[in-house]
Amino acid sequence: MINPATILKEAINCFSPTPISDETISYYHPTAKAREGLNYEVHQQLYKKIILSANNSSGSYKRFLVMGQRGCGKSSELYMLTTMLRNSLVLPIAIDITDNLENILIDDSDLNKSGIVKIFELIKNAIVEYATHISVPIDKKFLEAYEESKRPKKSLVCAKEDKSGTLKECDPSKLRISIKQPNTVKMSKPSIADVLKALNAIIKNFAQINMKQSIVIILDGLEKYDYDEAKKLFEGDFTFKLLSAIDAHLIMVCPISLRYAPEVYDPESVWIKTLIPAIKIRNTDCSIHPDGIDVIKKLVFRRAVASLFEDSVLEAVIAKTGGNLRLICKKLQDIIEEACINHKEKVDMNAVNTVFDRTWQEQINPVYYKYRRVLKDIYEGNLVESNEVLADMLKNELVFEYDFKHGQYYQIDLHPSLREHFDKYPEKINSL
Repeated sequence: MINPATILKEAINCFSPTPISDETISYYHPTAKAREGLNYEVHQQLYKKIILSANNSSGSYKRFLVMGQRGCGKSSELYMLTTMLRNSLVLPIAIDITDNLENILIDDSDLNKSGIVKIFELIKNAIVEYATHISVPIDKKFLEAYEESKRPKKSLVCAKEDKSGTLKECDPSKLRISIKQPNTVKMSKPSIADVLKALNAIIKNFAQINMKQSIVIILDGLEKYDYDEAKKLFEGDFTFKLLSAIDAHLIMVCPISLRYAPEVYDPESVWIKTLIPAIKIRNTDCSIHPDGIDVIKKLVFRRAVASLFEDSVLEAVIAKTGGNLRLICKKLQDIIEEACINHKEKVDMNAVNTVFDRTWQEQINPVYYKYRRVLKDIYEGNLVESNEVLADMLKNELVFEYDFKHGQYYQIDLHPSLREHFDKYPEKINSL
């Protein structure tokens, strides 16, 4: 357990914008009340649904798409889910595919280079690694069958002469005449169905040797795809249908931008969409939402003591970051560093303003002009069309998605720095 930092220099590393782990689990704090008004967290919701399904004699598996903006806390929620499942009837296998993104996105006719088979390979490797780690290895025959399923298949092609004198292919077992022509060997491409069947055999063997009813596979990191590349993997129902055929519970983290891409297949009938909105820091009328401010301050104080911040500093930082946890941590790390450079013992508003002025110039300004007319519509409270423009703005963090009615009403709002900019310079809105 890590105690909160009491000295400003020590606090810099406490705000590294990374998911929680075994070492940093003390940083975790419930946030659902300030996101959706619920009394249970996302990981608790997923846990209950998976366990209920595992106890169901029908043997069905749950499929979840966990969606939310980068930095909203998806990976931390999945980590908490993994810790809960460790002592249950379901064995969790968490796979961070971040380092494998380029390989997965290879666009090639070769089955072994296709995105879906790359995902199968990651699942197989993670299972083998886990089994080796706990000294309960997978039966070699299943591993050999998996490798064989990816190889081209040989088939004998023989010829016989019909009445017309034309040579035709035939089944060797039905051949009853002497053949003068040489037989040939035909190589057929490996079947993705065979690879899936072999993978499911490994999964079944793995669950049996661990005396578990089933396993849950957690695929994290997909939200780090480039938007255009991600569409290649998710367009149509091909990927979702194949992943749905895996004999395990499956949780897949997807880019929130794909939610607004019209050409991406909507797997609502099989996959359960689990949205993690940003922490709500203001209401629809732009008034402060105190629950959101309070939750984020508690999260901050798990990393650094309150005495390291001057009055109103945290409120200002929270208001300027839109309730996105990664942004809050990243900005606080930069702000604390700025204060240390200026030999301060506490974070003051000078450090806050310096860092956020830089944010506007480096992050927002380069893409602001591209979408300024749509941003104006959002600023004025108009509904915007769900399309690639909105998807790209979510990706670039020009806008955030909030839950204002317990999952029944989601609203897109501007990055707080943009709203502040339009409030300060209304002539820029009027000129559009």
